Amino acid sequence: MKKNNFTLLEVLCAMVILAGGISLLMWQMTMAVKRLDINRSNWEQTHDLTQAAEFVLIHGENKALEPSLFIGDYQVEYSFSESELKPENTLLSRRSLKKLTVQLIKDGEEIDSLVMDTFVEEGNHAN
Repeated sequence: MKKNNFTLLEVLCAMVILAGGISLLMWQMTMAVKRLDINRSNWEQTHDLTQAAEFVLIHGENKALEPSLFIGDYQVEYSFSESELKPENTLLSRRSLKKLTVQLIKDGEEIDSLVMDTFVEEGNHAN
């Protein structure tokens, strides 16, 4: 008659293999949480930059940015400056090509920025 019992050595080997697999799984879960936090932070920054740029382009620079538009704990600043590009179409005489720069600032340090060229009505921007 054959017995189907496991020896102590076989049980210990199985437990070591199981513990190794669980530790690798936990390490992968930790890395996934870190990647998730980084991606969430990047999305938050991108969202706040694009919300500010869209608000300025729609409402003009004379209207203050609404804090309810932003998700992160950042200070958002923007400015217009002269663009390095020169438009080829001179029919747009009432509009000038300006560079809009939107900056995310946290604790006095620039975290991220968005720069885009846009046409602005004459007299509707500051240098």
